Amino acid sequence: MPAFRVMAYNILFGGVGREIRIRDVVTAIQPDVAVFTEVTSPESFEVIAQAVGPHRAAAAIRKNGQRAVIVSRWPILESRLHGPPWAPQKWVEATLQPFGGPPVSVCGVHLVPQPLWPFELCRRIEVRTLLEKVPPRDGTPRIVAGDFNALMPGDEFRREHAELWVRLECAVQGGWPRWALKGLVNAGYVDCYRACHGRQGGFTVPAWDPAVRLDYVFASPSLRPSLRSAGTFEPRASGASATAPPRRSLAELLGWKPVRSLGDAASDHLPVWADFEWPTGAM
Repeated sequence: MPAFRVMAYNILFGGVGREIRIRDVVTAIQPDVAVFTEVTSPESFEVIAQAVGPHRAAAAIRKNGQRAVIVSRWPILESRLHGPPWAPQKWVEATLQPFGGPPVSVCGVHLVPQPLWPFELCRRIEVRTLLEKVPPRDGTPRIVAGDFNALMPGDEFRREHAELWVRLECAVQGGWPRWALKGLVNAGYVDCYRACHGRQGGFTVPAWDPAVRLDYVFASPSLRPSLRSAGTFEPRASGASATAPPRRSLAELLGWKPVRSLGDAASDHLPVWADFEWPTGAM
């Protein structure tokens, strides 16, 4: 059976100024399909996307100039835009035609950020909308991937390693609520990394000292037998710059200015991927 790899990667405010570092990470992973979030500059992104393939499907550009984009080395048969009531074109879904196998649907998502409970409530509504748009049990082989900005129930959270503003928000409310993703799993979607690694961390944020898992690849139940492995990119583990948070100005933190350097890191997120064995006949 042929195999394919799906990757999710938040490139932080378009990756402007960090294109080569991000491209090198993507090249090391060699995905067949990639969901990129926080894409901004078309010119910068093209340098990154070429490491995956020639086919693109993009969500609508949001007020902050960002969007999710699916890049594939396989042809895209059709694409659709979905989203919650306040951003109905926030996510992108593409039907892909793998070489030698049946079509598969990939949906790229980016849920609202921040660990405060009002934002987790928004994420719960977003997940409910997502399940209406891309149901897991309609018979379509489907993958949902991206930056969910949410913790899975039972996952470890190394609060002492999180960035200061995250620690402060969690201290104010006594922790990070975990309501949103429960609905996705209860509906039937498989958390690919957790299915392959049990309770192993799989942290993706921050890239220089990973403390929490916010990026996921989910698969519909029909794809569970085809799942073979999953992983995250291992950050450099030696040297002071591997764990020291990079210096960023207030304008960079708020997204008003491109973050052109993060020390040794390509982005503030690490990518996550899942490998599937693809049947040559219909599922």
